Amino acid sequence: MEEEIFRPNGRSYIYILANTKYGLTYIGMTGDLIGKIYSHRKDVSRKISNRYKIHNLVYYETAKDMTEALKRKKCLKNLSRKEKMELIDAKNPEWQDLYYKIIL
Repeated sequence: MEEEIFRPNGRSYIYILANTKYGLTYIGMTGDLIGKIYSHRKDVSRKISNRYKIHNLVYYETAKDMTEALKRKKCLKNLSRKEKMELIDAKNPEWQDLYYKIIL
């Protein structure tokens, strides 16, 4: 992944969380990647990601604004399961939790 600043800075992010390699996934978008992933990990919301412990950040990308991020999020949600797995494998073949890389 590219070196970036992940704090709120006018950028938008699309991300994929997973509970295990090739397990359940959750696709979201945010303007604050670190804050949003932190809230997922702390079970702040009552979304399905928390019910099934889908907390590992396995993929993310940037968008120029929230409108673009929303379009991309919809595109990713419309991918088949196989296509989503291939997308993650291409950028993160070990399915490492990228959260620890972005907070450093």
